[in-house]
Amino acid sequence: MNAVVAPGERTGKVTPPASKSHAHRLFIAASFSDGPKTVVCREVSKDIEATINCLRALGAEIEDNGDGSFSVRPAGSASSHECGASLASEGGSLSGRPCVADLFCGESGSTQRFMLPLAGITGRPCAFYMEGRLPERPLDVFAGELRAHGMHIAREKNILLVSGRLTAGDFSLPGNVSSQFISGLLLALPLVNEKGAVSRVFVRGKIESGSYIDITESVLKLGKIRFERTDGDGLRVYEIPAGQTYRIPATAEVEKDWSGAAYFLAAGAFSKKGVTVCGLRGNSPQGDRKIVDTLRSFGASVTEKKRRGGTSDFTVKKGKLSGAVIDASDIPDLVPLICAVAAGASGDTVILNAGRLRLKESDRIKTTAAMINSLGGFAEETDDGLVIHGTGSLRGGQFPTADDHRIAMAGALAASISKESVYAENASCAAKSYPGFWDDLFSLKTGG
Repeated sequence: MNAVVAPGERTGKVTPPASKSHAHRLFIAASFSDGPKTVVCREVSKDIEATINCLRALGAEIEDNGDGSFSVRPAGSASSHECGASLASEGGSLSGRPCVADLFCGESGSTQRFMLPLAGITGRPCAFYMEGRLPERPLDVFAGELRAHGMHIAREKNILLVSGRLTAGDFSLPGNVSSQFISGLLLALPLVNEKGAVSRVFVRGKIESGSYIDITESVLKLGKIRFERTDGDGLRVYEIPAGQTYRIPATAEVEKDWSGAAYFLAAGAFSKKGVTVCGLRGNSPQGDRKIVDTLRSFGASVTEKKRRGGTSDFTVKKGKLSGAVIDASDIPDLVPLICAVAAGASGDTVILNAGRLRLKESDRIKTTAAMINSLGGFAEETDDGLVIHGTGSLRGGQFPTADDHRIAMAGALAASISKESVYAENASCAAKSYPGFWDDLFSLKTGG
């Protein structure tokens, strides 16, 4: 599917989908909980589908009720399978054996990194299937820690062969490689079946994307999981007692997605009448809520109208936009979008601390620059970020999405400041995180 987006300002209201980041964690908590649960998740992206299907493969029963809710019956703790244990110890193949659970991760790094230690909780041999650039993304440090604590992990091309039981102990991870490693351990270690054992997770150095760990901590607290966290000079330590079970409420709802909302909030920055995004939690642990402060730093007008139930509607309107310096270490997913905003500002915008974007669904530093330049803007790559020379408008035209959902959506937003229509190649890739993105975009009125 290719999408054609007409040029010009937009105005209207949008309700964003369920948060992908929150949904991963909430479905996991429900699947390893103390009884049947209902998870309300009103729009399911491809990444969430991958997590749901992997949890089913690990033994959870998850039924789509067809009304935006899912009934979840927890997974039992499966016993070890001799064929898996013996093959792993001998370096043999697990794939194709009837006792092996097939886990299809798609391109979802969160799914892969969260499911690996959970496979060690069940003890069931698993084959993890990876697509796109997922096999290229870093895993060695994480896999090494899991191997040191009872698990066997081998690789056959784009398949990870996993068996063994995860044991409690001391784990050490760097803070600047992937927050998903840390979250994966935090989600799984409370479930280790070792009476009286306590695990410690040592996170060393600067923690990047720390807000995603905050989301994990919020789900642990919702599930009444006991843990202690201490922060020192360049060191964070988690202490997690084993033998716990998640005890989330009988019905739990996934938050609205700040990452998806950000595209429409940014569209409001070019609109005289503005764009309103409804139902967001202003105090959410989602790091991408920082889009509000980021847009204000460019000069956009942002107002919040609080609603009953703890959510708010945010409205963004046009202001005099000027370039800014943006530290992207905690908001990496927003970088393509921020660069589109920067192209519509006057002056230079500098994006710093975004080096990890080179290992996403595409090399997002390279593909973001290509998107901006293809549309008539001026973007330069640096080692760990970009410089956008903003002129206030773009020419428009066709741009390559690199089959990357965040590039596709950011390029579509750029139509708001373009003189000609914008053509997005392979636009259906947006479904990875936001299946209804194009419908929501085309629901807005032009001429804002």
